[in-house]
Amino acid sequence: MLNLGSTKRIPKKTVQPGGTMVLVSGATVETIKESGSDNLGRWSWKSAGDERGTSFISAYTSCKPSSAGATTVWVQLRRASGVADIDPHKQILTDLVPFIKT
Repeated sequence: MLNLGSTKRIPKKTVQPGGTMVLVSGATVETIKESGSDNLGRWSWKSAGDERGTSFISAYTSCKPSSAGATTVWVQLRRASGVADIDPHKQILTDLVPFIKT
């Protein structure tokens, strides 16, 4: 069972570095009840329907590049977020921690 995450706000013909993937196989597949990804492609997840609330999360972020070219993950995430001065490296933690706690 495969789950992919990528930025959905950028046309598919545009170069999109980065992205996430969660792959579950074998007997674990039968336990998966939910899956998804955030709308910026920073993480993908799958949740098992067990009593412990087990989840599998694959997350991706970037550090600030020395040269912020138009096709870097840093610039892509800033553009997709709609906030020009956002720090994508810090923002993923701001967004991912509450997701994990729910």
